[in-house]
Amino acid sequence: MPSGFYNGQIMYADNLSFDGTETGGQITANGQILIGSSVAPNIRVGSLTSADGSITFTTGNGTINLSSISTGGLVAIKSPLINVKNLGITTLFTPTRPFVVTGFTFYADLIVGTTFGFIANIGTNGALYDNIINQSATSPTITGNHAPTVLGVSGLSEIPVIPAGTPLVFDVTLNDTNSTTNNEYIYTIGYYFY
Repeated sequence: MPSGFYNGQIMYADNLSFDGTETGGQITANGQILIGSSVAPNIRVGSLTSADGSITFTTGNGTINLSSISTGGLVAIKSPLINVKNLGITTLFTPTRPFVVTGFTFYADLIVGTTFGFIANIGTNGALYDNIINQSATSPTITGNHAPTVLGVSGLSEIPVIPAGTPLVFDVTLNDTNSTTNNEYIYTIGYYFY
């Protein structure tokens, strides 16, 4: 059927133009849509966008697919194995999106001999990496049963949010010198921001 109106109710057209001229149609690419504007021309060609990148648009011939980044709920991110007999830092993980920390779980992978525990800081900056946990990450009672010890984040003036691309660091400041072996995993518990 040629372009035009049928019975005054249905419009047939291969393309549209609302700019007041007799130029060709303005919809020329996958995903383009007509969007209202408060200034003339009041109907314009546009595309959907996500300013913060939290929604991804995939367009095709006559289709627009939207998918959002999901937090997947509460997550626990496992660290590399840490030998707390040694002083120094270990990067727990580096988030790809902002991450809200709600706590940590220490899990003994292997302890041999008598241990008095260790003291460590957890953070993202500073010489001692102590802006999230300061000298309170002790686990003196983890022995052969490998029971996890949970440490919550408290006493801070704000909720710790790790920016995307910023490493979260575990810094052993007092090492366990009594035991023969003291290897631990640390699970960082929290939510991706979006």
